Amino acid sequence: MSRIGKQPVAVPAGVKVQVTDGKVRVEGPKGKLELPYHRNMKVEYDEAHKAVKVTRPDDERQNRALHGLTRALIASEAAATFRIESVGGTAIERLLSLVFLGDLVSLYLAVLRGVDPGPVEMLERMKSTLAGG
Repeated sequence: MSRIGKQPVAVPAGVKVQVTDGKVRVEGPKGKLELPYHRNMKVEYDEAHKAVKVTRPDDERQNRALHGLTRALIASEAAATFRIESVGGTAIERLLSLVFLGDLVSLYLAVLRGVDPGPVEMLERMKSTLAGG
């Protein structure tokens, strides 16, 4: 993964990045994320180029792998800073609102990918068993 690690991570407009205390903090219009990284990796944020650069101390196998992994994790955080909040007055209402949201997202993704989001045989058997039938 070292070839991946050598590439700087471009930070999208409207996203703020802080590198402190062994953590990368990413804040975007839709939320905040924090990623601790391995102590062998050196992570720097270049304000002028709006890019994060990850470097490794040597070419040991573990450090090469951590180099690419750290860069990939930071890139995914910089691209996806979303905050999902539940709605409802009680804990169970908030939980059910998140389950409902998850169902809607999975249905949407199934339609995008052209997959039939219809009944799943194993789930139907489980429902029937739980219902006593």
